[in-house]
This record gives sequence, C-alpha cells and structure tokens, in this order.
Amino acid sequence: KQVTRYDVIAFKAPLANKGTYVKRIIGVPGDRIWVNEGKLYLSEEPIASDNEALPENASRFDLSEEAAAQLHLFQKIPAGHYFVLGDNRTHSSDSRTFGFVEIQTIEGIVVFKMAPFKEIGKVK
Repeated sequence: KQVTRYDVIAFKAPLANKGTYVKRIIGVPGDRIWVNEGKLYLSEEPIASDNEALPENASRFDLSEEAAAQLHLFQKIPAGHYFVLGDNRTHSSDSRTFGFVEIQTIEGIVVFKMAPFKEIGKVK
C-alpha cells in the first residue's frame, strides 16, 4: 500500500543513530506548507495544535534551523517527501525539528498499537 495523508508511519530517524520514529503524515508531495507568525500552514489551512484552547501566543512552534530552512514561505513539498507530526504535538520531535521525511526511509504503515496495555488496538 502506498502511504497517504494521515497514515501513521514508521521510518528511519533522520537524526544520526536515533532508531525508528513513528509519526503521522500531515503533508504529502505537492502540498504547500509554511510557517507564518508562529503558525504552521498546509495549503492555506492552519494545522491544529494540542493546545488550541490556550491563548494565540501560547501555541507557537519552535523550529530547528534545518526545518526552518525547508519551511520558508509557500514551499511545495517535493516529490518523494512527506511532512510528519507526532500526535503529541507539544512534545514531539518531528518535521518541525528535522524537516521532510524521504520516502526511502519509510519502513511501513503502523496499523496496530501494542503498548501501553490499556491502549492496545488498531491505530486510528
């Protein structure tokens, strides 16, 4: 199966010797994605954060230099690349930290969660 938007994927961490990451695909090739005034945008729509109920200035995203260089104003996601976010957006090392995920680093789509015990089941 080809990966699509909102799939949860496992991929080789782009940061040296960090193992495998599991994140959700938010942006796919051809999407426009950029950061403006602390908000992350995907094709004109702001991406929701975990803390939407907080005041506007409390939901700013910090970007690494590498990610900021990739996410300059109105950039299209290139072919073979994906923008991923952790479901726990406030405490996730994801595309905001390391930039795009290349398709050849994707190991598979996550369909079942094994831990913690009370959350075992199909990934939504």
